[in-house]
Amino acid sequence: MSHTIHRQQNAQALFQQLVELLKLIPALVFLSPPSQLGIPTVDSSIAALGGCPYSPGATGNVSSEDVVYALESSGVSTGILPVPAEGAPWDDLLEAGPRGEAFRRVAEVGEWISRELGRENGSKAGRAAVRLWERREREGGKGKEKYKEKL
Repeated sequence: MSHTIHRQQNAQALFQQLVELLKLIPALVFLSPPSQLGIPTVDSSIAALGGCPYSPGATGNVSSEDVVYALESSGVSTGILPVPAEGAPWDDLLEAGPRGEAFRRVAEVGEWISRELGRENGSKAGRAAVRLWERREREGGKGKEKYKEKL
């Protein structure tokens, strides 16, 4: 009996350690490009929509906007945004220019579909980017017109 209880306690402790480790995975995944880890494809969904019919309460998937932002800002082309000009920075996704405008369109799709479905946009990068652009437009000076002038 005590052997069984001891095994259960070990299993519970191991499970707790695994849960704590899994909490770190989103940060760890982007430490090196997925292709260097042997991962040719990253599955995601716009605005992190989705879930699992077999797992009640599942919140969804990793958002496409977050994946694109993390990879592109790290210098890894996703094929979704234009590749920066030679010598240009990769982390220009919130600035005026072809890459910023392309990322803006991706982020705005996430906002739109979330509104249409009556759900919160699950993309941290997408939500933050859209709020930044909205603030720039309200403040003038760096509004949509000036943003597009640089394209």
